[in-house]
Amino acid sequence: MSTSSWNENERLGGARGTQRVATCYDPDPSQLRRPDLGPISPSDANALRGSLLPLLANAPSRSVALQLAAALKTVITCDYPDRWPTLLPNIKRMLASSEVR
Repeated sequence: MSTSSWNENERLGGARGTQRVATCYDPDPSQLRRPDLGPISPSDANALRGSLLPLLANAPSRSVALQLAAALKTVITCDYPDRWPTLLPNIKRMLASSEVR
């Protein structure tokens, strides 16, 4: 995602996606803070897990990084280690590479 796309996302309320993760990520419907939204589908959860670390590593601003970090915390709390066993190897790989800004 380009910097202009990030800026546009922030201008339009980029926190909406983070709020969606925070309120609807837990796959147990009884734990949802916003039951009207329903849980995130398994395919969306997989896509989110695959995107969060690279997005956080290349966040164009502190405000975006903070929102992504909050979403990452929620996903880790719900998914690590059972549904996200590759988290630590992915973090180690990213730290050893030049992918981190």
